[in-house]
Amino acid sequence: DYLEKTHRYYLNKKLLEIEQSISNLQTQTPENQLLPFLKSFYNWVKDNLIFHIQMEEEQLFPYIKALYNQLEVTSDFTIKHFVEHHSDTVELQISEVKKHIVRAQQSAYEIFPFKVLLKQLDELEKDLRIHAKIEDEVLIPKAIDLENRLYITLLTNSFYRKIVLQCLHANWQMKMWNVGFVDTKSAFTFHTIEMQMMVGMRMFMTIV
Repeated sequence: DYLEKTHRYYLNKKLLEIEQSISNLQTQTPENQLLPFLKSFYNWVKDNLIFHIQMEEEQLFPYIKALYNQLEVTSDFTIKHFVEHHSDTVELQISEVKKHIVRAQQSAYEIFPFKVLLKQLDELEKDLRIHAKIEDEVLIPKAIDLENRLYITLLTNSFYRKIVLQCLHANWQMKMWNVGFVDTKSAFTFHTIEMQMMVGMRMFMTIV
């Protein structure tokens, strides 16, 4: 819930504040050569955050909730897939843009109109770093653990299902042998499966 709330906070508050500050700069310093760059940068940040948020809210969060509630997962999405296609580059770019703004101004007087924007960028950068830290150090490890538990559960269920089917088949063969429909070699089937089950269980417990 916390991460989802921060998404609304970024989109409905922080980005709007930054957009307003850039608009104010256009009014205060219309000739400043940084303005086209800042507008382009703002659009890039907005697009990347929206993409980031959509991936988390449409894929990652529902997937983790399904794992937590032990529901059947039907998509091909995995935590590994998320980590490989997910990067937190926005805060790094914000840091570079702040430095560029400061370097581009030749005096304290020229940088004064940018102070509000710089403060807003600084706050967003810090918020995004906290957001990423919670994901990387809390959410993702927990999700990997849930994913591994689900895999072990599916492996266990598959193992027992195979054993049950083999035992049912062997039991049927024993009955047929008792009434003379199966030759004596089949009488050893059930005992063979029983031995396989014991060996298989030892192997499975070693894996777990």
